[in-house]
Amino acid sequence: MTAFIAHMRAKFKTPEMPFVIARVLNFYGGETGQAKIVRNAQVKIAESTANVTWFETDTLERENHGHYHSKGLVTIGHRFATGYAEITGGAAYNEK
Repeated sequence: MTAFIAHMRAKFKTPEMPFVIARVLNFYGGETGQAKIVRNAQVKIAESTANVTWFETDTLERENHGHYHSKGLVTIGHRFATGYAEITGGAAYNEK
């Protein structure tokens, strides 16, 4: 992910390009295996890289197979907008 961020910033000649990460779902309620590695890496990268932030997705409404309902997808969009606003100093979106 750090290589991807660096590549995109270089490609678009925007060294401060904001990135917002939707932390992958903690499906089945356990932090084990590869999901744990990815989830931990997402937070570590966001917290150690300038102009990168992350948000949680575990509490959003979804179906039995892990796919988000429409309401959950709308909330994800709002959280992306809020994360971008936090990085850029813009107005945050109110989910309510």
